Amino acid sequence: MKDFKREVLTFTGALLCCFLWGSAFPGIKIGYELWDISGSDTWRIMRFAGVRFFLAGLIVMLFASCARRKLLMPKKKELPKIMLLLGETDTLGIKHIISLLLIAAGICIVNLRSKQQG
Repeated sequence: MKDFKREVLTFTGALLCCFLWGSAFPGIKIGYELWDISGSDTWRIMRFAGVRFFLAGLIVMLFASCARRKLLMPKKKELPKIMLLLGETDTLGIKHIISLLLIAAGICIVNLRSKQQG
């Protein structure tokens, strides 16, 4: 029964990820219309992307805090490392940001799985 529950949870998580991934394109298009962003307005497109990634980060922190039942906040000594990482990803471009987000999500899933099993 425990394995079935874990499989259902994994399937539900994967289904949620597929829904979120699939809703990104329509969501961006709707956001462009709501914020009156044209395809050639690079500054507004980048600002909109920044807002989306910021909100996504907050949602991830909220989800992780709920999963661990405590508020997850970076420590003061971790802030310079975080700022350096954010500066590097800004320099490297959006593809690398997406790669880092996927890696971070994978690490979180592995950590949650190992805590569930152990």
